[in-house]
Amino acid sequence: AQPVLQVIGSRVTRIGPVGCGQIAKVANQVVITGTFMALAEALTLAYRAGADPERVVEAIGGGVTGSWIL
Repeated sequence: AQPVLQVIGSRVTRIGPVGCGQIAKVANQVVITGTFMALAEALTLAYRAGADPERVVEAIGGGVTGSWIL
């Protein structure tokens, strides 16, 4: 499968035996979901404190928290 995956993907990482790739995908989804949840909480906090959420995203997007999710 490795040669085929290398053609269709930019990076192939062998995680372990059969099924481990699915576990890695689930772990990735957990991280993304947690990021979305944290962003929602942060923007709610900012909004309730009187800040413009769009400006907050602009401000934090260029720092350590910068991500394509923002």
